[in-house]
Amino acid sequence: MRPLCLGMTVILLWLCSCAALGEEGVESPMVITIAGEYAESLSGDYDDPLRSYLEEKFDISFVPLQVDTADASYFYRLRAAANEFPDIMLYDAQWDFLYFIQANALRPLPDILSDYPNLREYITYPYARNLQYNGKIWGLPRSLYSEEQRLPGYCVLIYKDYLSRTGMDVPVTLEDWHAFLSAIQELDGGTIPLVSQTPWAMFNFSYFYAPFANTWIWDTEIQGYVPGFYTQNYCERIAALRSFWDDGLIDPNFMDVNCGRPSGVDRFLLGQAACIVYPTSTHVLMSEMMHRWSQVYPDIPIEDRVEIAFLPCDDSGQYSESHDLNMSAIYFSANVSDEKLDRILSLLDYLCSPEGLMLRRWGLEGVDYVIEEDAPVSLLEEGTTLYDKYPSYSLLRILPNLDDAYIRSDPSLPAFAGLLNEKCAEWETLCEQNQRHWTSLKANTVLTDSGTYFNPNLTEISFRMLTAPEGVEACFEEIRQEFLEQGIEDLIFKVTINLQ
Repeated sequence: MRPLCLGMTVILLWLCSCAALGEEGVESPMVITIAGEYAESLSGDYDDPLRSYLEEKFDISFVPLQVDTADASYFYRLRAAANEFPDIMLYDAQWDFLYFIQANALRPLPDILSDYPNLREYITYPYARNLQYNGKIWGLPRSLYSEEQRLPGYCVLIYKDYLSRTGMDVPVTLEDWHAFLSAIQELDGGTIPLVSQTPWAMFNFSYFYAPFANTWIWDTEIQGYVPGFYTQNYCERIAALRSFWDDGLIDPNFMDVNCGRPSGVDRFLLGQAACIVYPTSTHVLMSEMMHRWSQVYPDIPIEDRVEIAFLPCDDSGQYSESHDLNMSAIYFSANVSDEKLDRILSLLDYLCSPEGLMLRRWGLEGVDYVIEEDAPVSLLEEGTTLYDKYPSYSLLRILPNLDDAYIRSDPSLPAFAGLLNEKCAEWETLCEQNQRHWTSLKANTVLTDSGTYFNPNLTEISFRMLTAPEGVEACFEEIRQEFLEQGIEDLIFKVTINLQ
């Protein structure tokens, strides 16, 4: 009897599973796993009508997987080797792109995209070229994608109170910053003078000395392109930060992430840190810093308490532009079925449609805005944004590409976000006489065609140099020798040949 009962149980379970999958054998709702920054905002733990609207519209259920951007490369390479990619992966993969393909971890886009007309408009040169390999396109550009951008990537947020208490102006040079942070340390030994949003953000504080460490730059000695982290400028960048570290002016735990300790953003919001190195992305500012500030200090506008400052310039007062390549894209796991890929692309196609763009820009019609005289009019209360109302907005806003210009020009931007945009525009005018077009889009994209994989963990290497007992210079020479042993000269040769 027991084998018969077991057999009946198996049949009943099979029948139940068939019913759950529906007539065509497709699960309903279809579960879609997604990883990347802001992915956790799709969690079902939040009451989010915006997420629910999309899940119901496309009969899907999001399962997010949060990934720490400071160690994303290592995390994704392990998952690629184990063939355990999430269905959707949001990642800046200019260095890991070929590795993922060779590990058979990615699925390319369909050769014919006529079923997704809105999405197809974004799969054009140069985006298609930069995400192409072996005749296939392996990803979709998102709004963080850029070829060679010249906006400053980071700024410094300062509590205005410390400017008045120290009697000092906003710092300009690296020496000014050292004096200002030292004054804060003397004024209040319990406050951390400088923290950062991420470990990599801290290393960008001295960006003037080598702003292109994670891309390719033109080397005048060899008259060719080399990785920025292989040049002496990279060493000088860390050396410029070393005195701040030695004098205890920067957060001693800034490398510790996801370990239960307060983050740099937490420290700054709670007033435990005077300054923070922070991205100049309006999206990041509104979705993280401003959103959290409004929760901690609902009655105090952030612009009343916080100043926005440039990163240090050099001794002559010159600022350096940051020409950088950011192949930020949406990738799909090789394990994604045809049915699931169709559902995902249909969702993205909708978000690129006129209706989807309205959703991304204004929220739900009749709830967050109404149309009056053919123009949208917001219904949100003053001081409230979609970032505050819908957790998923942080992620959904950046999924499709080419919408960054809208948010920067939005006249309804909160005052502090508008101030950040003004600062960035001012910064650009200071750099007009000092343009440095050192990076090369071709040098980065040739990497895939060359069949070479080389991706050191620059955050860990930078911290190793910052804290090396033997000093930054000696440590850098050791690291350069390690690069040689790993085949970096072969990498440089292959890229140089392909560029000729």
